[in-house]
Amino acid sequence: MLKRYCDICKVELDKDEEVKEVKLPNKNLEICIGCLEALEQHIETTSDNFKIKTTRYEKDYHNKWEEIC
Repeated sequence: MLKRYCDICKVELDKDEEVKEVKLPNKNLEICIGCLEALEQHIETTSDNFKIKTTRYEKDYHNKWEEIC
């Protein structure tokens, strides 16, 4: 019988414990549900840092930029 381990926390998994496969460009990971939930939580908290915000500029904004320079 083969033993299965989580690729993130390296804990031995039971045969009936659910394992999710995460496909990355260079390798595939098999992770337990606890690590998957922690990974999803981390992505949700850090994804706000990468949002691109559009800024609407006021009329004649280019004149203000010339004044600064």
